[in-house]
Amino acid sequence: MKKIWKRLFSALALMFMFFTLAILLANTTLLKTFFIWYEKGIMSANAQLVANVDLDDRDAAAQKLEAIETMSNTKIAIYQDDVLIYFTTNRRAGSFGGKNGFDVDVFDNVILPDKNSVYNVEYDEKGGMFAMSQTKDNTVILYTVTKDDIQVLIFMEMSLIKNSAFVAGLFCIIIVGLCLLVSLIWAVYYARRFSKPISRMNEIAVNMTNLDFSQKVEVKSKDEIGQLAESINNLSDSLCSAMNELTEKNEKLQDEIDRERKLDSMRKRFVANVSHELKTPISIISGYAEGLKLNVNSASREEYCDTIIDESHRMNRLVISILELSRYESGQMPTKAEEFDIYELADKMLTRIFADSSIVTLNCIKSGTRVFADTEQTEQVLKAYLENARSHTPDGGIVRVSEHTDGEFSVVSVHNTGSRIDEEVLPHIWESFYRGDSSHKRDESRFGLGLSIVSAIVKNNGCSCGVYNTDSGVCFWFTCKKV
Repeated sequence: MKKIWKRLFSALALMFMFFTLAILLANTTLLKTFFIWYEKGIMSANAQLVANVDLDDRDAAAQKLEAIETMSNTKIAIYQDDVLIYFTTNRRAGSFGGKNGFDVDVFDNVILPDKNSVYNVEYDEKGGMFAMSQTKDNTVILYTVTKDDIQVLIFMEMSLIKNSAFVAGLFCIIIVGLCLLVSLIWAVYYARRFSKPISRMNEIAVNMTNLDFSQKVEVKSKDEIGQLAESINNLSDSLCSAMNELTEKNEKLQDEIDRERKLDSMRKRFVANVSHELKTPISIISGYAEGLKLNVNSASREEYCDTIIDESHRMNRLVISILELSRYESGQMPTKAEEFDIYELADKMLTRIFADSSIVTLNCIKSGTRVFADTEQTEQVLKAYLENARSHTPDGGIVRVSEHTDGEFSVVSVHNTGSRIDEEVLPHIWESFYRGDSSHKRDESRFGLGLSIVSAIVKNNGCSCGVYNTDSGVCFWFTCKKV
């Protein structure tokens, strides 16, 4: 790709070279003609000066005429009636015959054309006659007659004009060459400087096509290029803002899609788990009801009825748990925050849940520790943790409830000794119907919804919960606002 500064330099260089060639061509073809025209003008002016010289005073006239000769590098001859010489360069003159014929016989040391010369004759606007001989050492002669019938001949050697033209032409060539060199250097500098912001804008525009809006054009002028640079910067800012906004919306949309997919997956899993949990009791109720319809013996009738009642209660607890979880997750369960003593609540729950257990319980919360939360919901969370600890703590094990402060929150922890939870299982224990195995044994009265309800309650109160393994067992914790 040809760079713009090279194209601009080429255009400027061609323009400079064109003017250089034009000057050189004019110098070689027109300079001599111009010098002749210019010298003819000087000769005409000198003729007017000679006409104004007082010839009666020979010495004074001679000084003035010599001064004119010296000033213009010409030779002057003055005569009357073609023979009488008033003045020549060497103060001597011979005969002069034939008016306008220039048949001069002798003028000592005065350059005059000989009789064999051929002349190109022309007349100037002041009435003078120019004659230019065409011999090798040709001469330009001006012949004019003053108002007093004084005839004036002014001679100029062509070699002087040629030498002057040559020197002027040589000087012109040197000057033009230097000017061309300087012009080319300046053209390179100007082309690069002129094209630099354009190249920079092109580079930034290319980066913009690659969605890179970090670079900006430095605005150094107020002309069209500066306005273009400022427009590109504004365009870059606008595109950057639009891209950031679009990216943010895309991320939100992707999050929504992921969330919908997750919710859909959870919904399918939830339906499958509910179906699994309901299938067995429904089948049992249906089977035992058919047995009652067939009038089984009285001993089995009571067993059948007790089984139907137990399974109905189990289904009822399941439905209640599902509805409770749904209300918490949808935010339909209102919270009634109040100040209460978390030590007393923990002590009451430990006594109630572990009353007939061989598990050792410790309430390590400092007496009088008060928190600000919904009492019933906090009790439900603590109950779920303690019942879960009782289910997984071996006989003679220890369940310890403690509390510590973290900023504006009180962190309540329930630690139980026993087996630890696999690390890959920990993130899933808060999911609905998750019980750490896929067998869903019915010998337990749990549905796997307790920790899901805990998580929903804690989030509904603007707090957090979690679990981690310890050296001796597992620790569940939740937060509530500190008084």
